[in-house]
Amino acid sequence: KEQESRIVAQLLTLMDGSKASRKSYSHVAVIASTN
Repeated sequence: KEQESRIVAQLLTLMDGSKASRKSYSHVAVIASTN
């Protein structure tokens, strides 16, 4: 669970960063994991 929350926090940070850059195109990242 701790690792999962860290990954989510990092993903949200990356998404915020991509919004802040204001590019004319967008990137979509899909991350999947299994236990």
